Amino acid sequence: MPQVHGDPEKLRTFARSLRKYRRALEQSTYGMEGRARELGESWRDREYNKFMEEWQTSARAIDHLLEECDTYVSHVLLKAKMLEDYLRHGKL
Repeated sequence: MPQVHGDPEKLRTFARSLRKYRRALEQSTYGMEGRARELGESWRDREYNKFMEEWQTSARAIDHLLEECDTYVSHVLLKAKMLEDYLRHGKL
């Protein structure tokens, strides 16, 4: 019989932390993007355009990370439930 190692509550705690991180990252990223676009009204040169191109590249990567965070939060919570059921009833 395979051994099962883990603590469902630690998994849930991690999922909550990841969800909180995800929200903070999203708010910070989109807030900064809005401020950068506003700045574009007065900062109009090649460097601003270069900055915004780099920003968009980074924002796409952050969007992907946000999606992955959602996926992993769900996955970790499911694993916590499965582990808790196994530990409680001895089967998955």
